[in-house]
Amino acid sequence: MKELLFSLLINNELDLVIARKKARKIANLLNFDYINEIKLATAVSEITRNAIKYAGGGIIEFYFDKLDYNPKLVIIVSDKGKGIKNVDDILNNNFISTNGMGRGIAGTKNIMDFFHIETSDNGTTVVFGKNLTNEQIKSLDLEKIKIIIATDQPENVVEELLAQNKEILKTLEEINRKKKELEELNISLLKTNNNLLQTQTLLKELATKDPLTGAFNRLKLDETLNYEINLAQRYGDFLSVIMLDIDFFKKINDTYGHQTGDQVLKRIAEIVNRCIRKTDFLFRYGGEEFCILLTKTDGEKAYIVAERIRTTIENTYFEIPAQITVSLGLTQYKHPESYHETIKRADSALYIAKNTGRNRAVLI
Repeated sequence: MKELLFSLLINNELDLVIARKKARKIANLLNFDYINEIKLATAVSEITRNAIKYAGGGIIEFYFDKLDYNPKLVIIVSDKGKGIKNVDDILNNNFISTNGMGRGIAGTKNIMDFFHIETSDNGTTVVFGKNLTNEQIKSLDLEKIKIIIATDQPENVVEELLAQNKEILKTLEEINRKKKELEELNISLLKTNNNLLQTQTLLKELATKDPLTGAFNRLKLDETLNYEINLAQRYGDFLSVIMLDIDFFKKINDTYGHQTGDQVLKRIAEIVNRCIRKTDFLFRYGGEEFCILLTKTDGEKAYIVAERIRTTIENTYFEIPAQITVSLGLTQYKHPESYHETIKRADSALYIAKNTGRNRAVLI
């Protein structure tokens, strides 16, 4: 059951300001918060403006709906105009009126708790409003509200215009605050994204690299060698593999400790990386053994690289009394063998190097 709180004939801009002022007053008496008070006043302005501008005026009515399970404030704006064309499309933001009729309707619908419109050639009726909470109506005195609204000075429109200006300023402040929040959020998201990219890069490295030496690991060896062999087969390129083993490495560990052994492994990896190209690959094969993959390189050129690595290591001071040397076994990939066969042959060459005096490179 609806109970009328106030009604007003609306014919001009002054009536619009008064209607807006009454809406604000009712919202205040019903304990609306400031944001919902603004929403109600804005909705009343938009719908009333449409009635005045395009239908020559009408009537606005404010009701209190007493339904116990869902009490609400209901506003009805009626006019006798020619109706609003394409109203459904306007409400769904699929149509913009060329003459301005119906402008603001979709926005009003979005800020109200309920909204209904009926329009025809005989006029338009818009029903909209806000739901009320039990807290808002706990000590509600409708008769007192009616008296206050009725005796509120309608001619004091300056107060309402000032209130509108205040709303605009607060809205601009809110927009600037939201803009700042969005900028801060954007910066935070960029930082998070960069952190995620760095984490992904780190995880990828951890999955494919040996943490001590920085060389690629065995898992990456299988993947890379298989891929490079396929390329070599497709384009007829050369491909060579070098197996490297540090001579007497166990003795180094036993004599100088595992930390020193780790430093030797790191230095060996650094030296090898300086001796090969960026298109080549260094893998830690296991323990003190490394594997080097030389792309577009035949056996003879691979031997030159192997000797360069061997002599560089031999002539490097490792900050321990013992001289560090390495043995290397190498081979050229032979089509159509598998990469396992290539590795096995390089291993055989390494075995020969170690068993014929060490500190040498053997090509088979």
